[in-house]
Amino acid sequence: METIVHFLDWTFAVDKQLTESIYANVLKGGAEECGCSMCRNYIQYRRNIYPIEIEQLFQNLGIDINKDFEIYHNTRLAQNLHSYGGWYNFAGKILKENESKIAVINPYFSIGFVQIDKPSVTFFENIKLPIVQVEIYFDIPWVISEVEPD
Repeated sequence: METIVHFLDWTFAVDKQLTESIYANVLKGGAEECGCSMCRNYIQYRRNIYPIEIEQLFQNLGIDINKDFEIYHNTRLAQNLHSYGGWYNFAGKILKENESKIAVINPYFSIGFVQIDKPSVTFFENIKLPIVQVEIYFDIPWVISEVEPD
């Protein structure tokens, strides 16, 4: 069943039930599957990363915030922070999009959306419906006791 979700300048047609059912069948997110020190740092700090409006958006889309498909470390930044990126997916379509394609939510978190008509490498690769890739970019401190990467 399709519902309409609005977020900033975007409008989505979302199959929330299908999205929730796919995430319910995923045992672990990509960061947990990987387990490298950069992913463990993300997991340790995860509850502090997502602004409240992003948590609400993920709920409206049917996304399980603890089951990212991919999280990656970009680099260590000068301000004792580390640059990361990652993505999630949901079943649906972008009906209206932000001109810039990416929204800066705060100085440490940005988000964008990409329409994918033929999913290949996602939790959604076996469905025959279009999906949207939710791309996130964030900066977080190093909080685990292991040596920080460059």
